[in-house]
Amino acid sequence: MPLASRIAALVLLAIVVAGCASTERPRLGGAGPPTIKVSQFKDLSTAPVRGNAAVFAFRPITGAPAEMIFALEDSLEREAAIRRINVAPVGDPSVTYTVQGYISAVGDPHSALMVYVWDIFDQNGVFIHRLTGQEVTGGSGADPWAGVSKATMAAAARQTMDAMATWVRA
Repeated sequence: MPLASRIAALVLLAIVVAGCASTERPRLGGAGPPTIKVSQFKDLSTAPVRGNAAVFAFRPITGAPAEMIFALEDSLEREAAIRRINVAPVGDPSVTYTVQGYISAVGDPHSALMVYVWDIFDQNGVFIHRLTGQEVTGGSGADPWAGVSKATMAAAARQTMDAMATWVRA
């Protein structure tokens, strides 16, 4: 199997597996993601609520060891503040968008790939936008998370908040 096909298969597997694990952190927490019916999907390339009126709440991120999730959450908070993206706790009445994050890592002894997916829901729980990305890291051996560092999580947070800022300010 060609290397490109193997990598594509691993990325697809990582995205599927990311939705299977759960680690909660009370600070950003809340209930798990809502069940989405196909009829509840709207593909919106620009945010319906924009600029300072947009307020995001992050549900618990799933798919990674707790230490990595905590590092990502800390980096997301820091990057949101830098970009002046409004973030509030789940359940806050000012929230216009709820974000569910899924992350996963796949790798081999030479490199690891950390993949992240952010599903954005409107106030009615309707899925309206998806942001995705990936970060390539060093060798990982048997555990792909061994190759993922806090710096990797910080890079993912920067990319995520850049994409989020672009979406709400388009």
